[in-house]
Amino acid sequence: MYYTHMNEMRRPEAMRLGGLIMMAGKTVVAQLHEALDEVNLSGPKLFALRYLDQAEKAMRITDLAGCIGSGKSNVTQLVDRLESDGFVQRARDPDDRRGVTVELTRRGRRHYQDGKKIVEQAEEEIMSIFTSVERAQLEAYLRRLIDDPPEN
Repeated sequence: MYYTHMNEMRRPEAMRLGGLIMMAGKTVVAQLHEALDEVNLSGPKLFALRYLDQAEKAMRITDLAGCIGSGKSNVTQLVDRLESDGFVQRARDPDDRRGVTVELTRRGRRHYQDGKKIVEQAEEEIMSIFTSVERAQLEAYLRRLIDDPPEN
């Protein structure tokens, strides 16, 4: 059953701080996803490409899953999609013949760089509503929430 006060609860002025942070996050994520669609990327694909780009050698899928903070089966499916896009290639792990490693292709590295630029541009556009001082303050507050959360 739907009640009219439910709409009131969704309005930003009716929300508490936690709700505002969540709503702001959803808004930013939606704008970033829209921007990434231009280059056939998603947030999870971009994260995976970033970790693979930063790796000094091919990564095991288990290690990539740990970096992303997701389960191995989800990352395996993600790697399947990246491989079909031509962004990564799999190979046998030379240190463990049962294992599989994954690494960026040249195309994947270029695509990651394109996606990174698009995200930087989208973030700049999103943050353009703030002054440079407000941006620095917001970043500091968010980093503090992430790095030093209050104990329950």
